[in-house]
Amino acid sequence: MKEDNSDSNIRMILKENGLNKTSDQFSAHLNELIQEQSKRKLSQQLVINQWLGKALAGIAFTWLIVFLYYAQPFSIQPAAPIAAMALILGLWVLLTIVKKHIFSKIDSV
Repeated sequence: MKEDNSDSNIRMILKENGLNKTSDQFSAHLNELIQEQSKRKLSQQLVINQWLGKALAGIAFTWLIVFLYYAQPFSIQPAAPIAAMALILGLWVLLTIVKKHIFSKIDSV
């Protein structure tokens, strides 16, 4: 199995300092540092994903409004566009509920 480069760097540093086995305090501190670093990376990733998602949703919503303005779907048959809007709204509500449920499970871990 291939070793991670960071693992070999840590082992090299420990050997240079004459430590063959780490203390419990060092291991706990190292685990805390790794957890903080991964939380920071995840929060940065979430901010970028939120911004990108909002930008794409704004563009899609603008195109939808322009399309509805030019197509005038309510003048032909009002049932189809109302059903499509209800489907979109229902899916949006369902995805919001699922997202909250998933994030509540992640936060409880």
